[in-house]
Parts: sequence; C-alpha cells; structure tokens
Amino acid sequence: MAILSKGTTYADGTQVTATNLNALVDSATFASGAVDDSTTQLSSGAIIVKDLGIATGKIAASAVTTAKIADSNVTKAKIENVANLKVLGNVSGSAAAPAEVAILDEDNMASNSATSLATQQSIKAYADSKVDGTGAGSFTTLAASGDVTFDTTTLKVDSSNNRVGILNASPTVPLDVNGNARVVGTFFVGTDDTDPNGLVDVYGGGTGQDEGGEIKLRTAADFDSTYNHYFIDAHQDDFRIGREGNTDIVLSSAGNVGIGTASPSYLLDINDDAATGAGLRVTGGGGGGPLAQFVRDVSSSGNITINIAAGDPQFQLTSAGSDVMTIGLDDSANTFQVCAGSAVGSNEVLVVGTNGKVGIGETVPSAPLTVTSTTGGVLLPRMTTTQMNAISSPANGEIIYNTTASKFYGYAGGAWVALH
Repeated sequence: MAILSKGTTYADGTQVTATNLNALVDSATFASGAVDDSTTQLSSGAIIVKDLGIATGKIAASAVTTAKIADSNVTKAKIENVANLKVLGNVSGSAAAPAEVAILDEDNMASNSATSLATQQSIKAYADSKVDGTGAGSFTTLAASGDVTFDTTTLKVDSSNNRVGILNASPTVPLDVNGNARVVGTFFVGTDDTDPNGLVDVYGGGTGQDEGGEIKLRTAADFDSTYNHYFIDAHQDDFRIGREGNTDIVLSSAGNVGIGTASPSYLLDINDDAATGAGLRVTGGGGGGPLAQFVRDVSSSGNITINIAAGDPQFQLTSAGSDVMTIGLDDSANTFQVCAGSAVGSNEVLVVGTNGKVGIGETVPSAPLTVTSTTGGVLLPRMTTTQMNAISSPANGEIIYNTTASKFYGYAGGAWVALH
C-alpha cells in the first residue's frame, strides 16, 4: 500500500538531476494508505488526528504533561464542539479516583448531594427563598434545627428550652437580655395587650447592696438635660419616686409616706425646705362637702400641730376676691391673733394673750376683756321681758338689755334687777 503519491513519473534511463529530484520530493503527497481513517485522516495532503481519535489507552498517564500542552494551545475554538463534555472531580480528602461530577439545577436543593455542583441560578433561587428576594436581605423564613448562635453571645436561640438570649449565651428565661434594651412604642406585659395583667420584676444590685431595681422616665431625647428625668426605685426597704438627683416621695417600710423627706416619721410627713416652696395645697370642687377633714378615732382626743423653727405659725384664709384673714401666733407678742390681712402682727381684730386676756381692737388687753373702738360701742344681748325670764339658770352678774322696758337688767341675788 503506497504511503506517498509522487508528483512526477520517470522512465528507465531518464536522467535525474538534482533539480528534478527536488521537484519530485516537493510535489509528493501522502497517499490514503498512510492513515487508518479511524484515528487519523488526510487533510490537504497532511496527516491529522481525527476528533475522538486518541483514546485513553493510547496515551500513557505520564505522557501528557504541562510542558507538552501549553496553556495557550488549549483554546475555546479547539474544544467548543466537543459533545457531551464532562466535569471530573472528587470530594476533597477522598482517596477514590476522580469521577464524573453532576451539575444540578434545583431551586430547592432537594437532592442534598455531597458530590454534585449547583448552578448559579439554583443557588440564587434557593437563597432568595430564604430572604425577601429583593436584595434587601430581610429574613422571611429561617429554618434551623437545634440551637442557633450568632457571634458567640450576640444572639442565642435555645430551641430545647424555647429561650432567646441577647448578649447572653445561656438564657434562663424566654427572653434573657444581658445589657441595655430600648422599646420604642408601647411595652405590654400580660396575656392581652388591651388589658395587660402580667408582672414586671426589676432587680438592682446583688446581695447586701442598698440599691434595688430602678425605672427611669425620660421626658425628652435620651440624656437630654433640658427637662427633668424621673425615677422609681427601691432603696433598702423603701420605695422612692423622684426627679434625677432628688428623692421627692418615699414610702417607708413602716408604711409612712414622705414628701420632701427621705425619712418620714409620720403616716404623712411633708417637708418643704425651699424658700419659695408652695407647701401643701388642697383644692376642692363645687360639691358642697368639706374641703379637707382631719378625723381621729371618736374614743381618742387629737390635735393639729403647726410648729415652725422661727417666725409666726399661721393660717391664711383667702376668698375668691381680695379679702384675706389670717389666724396665727405672733411670736414676738406671744399672743394668738385674728388679723385682717396676710400676716399676723398688723391689723389685729382679735388678740388673746397667754394670760387669758382678750382684746377686741386692742393689741395689748389690760383686762380679761378689753374692747377698743372709736367708731362704735359694745352691744349687749337684747331681748323682751318674756325672753329674759325664760333664761335657764342665769348667773349672778349677767347683763342684758330689756327691749320691753327699754332698760339694762342685771341678775343678782336670784332675781333680774333694772340697772337704772
């Protein structure tokens, strides 16, 4: 079988020159006998390898090296028409021979294969099914079995005990927060957000510490010093309410309530040390009942005590208009006074001294009853003779004006006697 086809035929005796011989070689081509037509073939006089012509058995494993096949020699154009191209690979760490790797396009990742590859589209579809799919990244579903931990202690979900810990890797209650928390909106405690009936426990320091739990109420932005901040807390055995830095109201362990004092000694103990303080004010409505009542057990006596360190203890009575009357003690005069004005010590209407002497219009009474006036006199009781005689057990020295007789009468020696 001819391997080459010559370009020129020479007869016997023909002189062959170098030129003729060169032309003969240059024009020679491979004949069909030079290829087996299964692994090789002719192409424009050249021998080439047919597609799929080189089988694994004809190339030793060590025969194909990087040096023999440069990266630039393997191009897309040379392999793009190879049908049924397979991916070979193996799981990392496996001693088995490389095997064909399947490429799966499953949006739900149902196969759960340990050796197959997923397409980019199926990975995206599966990830989108676990988030909102818009790129915002907010979770709609997070399926997990067992406990879930984010960043060690940032968030811990204890599935076996149905507990969640924030900054707490070992939650002991359904929601266990180790640190500060903020709620913007309404915080409900109980089984019904329209009628909460749960319990809030606020713990303070550890065993042996004075401070208990504390709740702070802020009236403006956090840490804004423009407005007062208020607190409710437990201190030792007392319950306290106040402004930041001040204890305004205290309920002691003895049941005493203090306003302006941290140590109330009475059931209601009010202390106002401020120079401009308003003290205690009771404002009633228009129901007609008493504005305030001080009632003690009927079987016991009681009193109301007003005691001040210096000055004049007094009550001031003010009408809806401008009328003011003051009742109190004039400390310098050592007298009880009723005064037409806003303070004792001036405009005295009635004065009672500690010696038992009473003055009307007189600041220093010299007799048991001293009446001083430049505009009027003393008006004694006026009655008829019948009314005079009807007085039960009159006392000797008793004086009235009898309108029937138009005379003053005095009682002496067991009878009424005209005095003029």
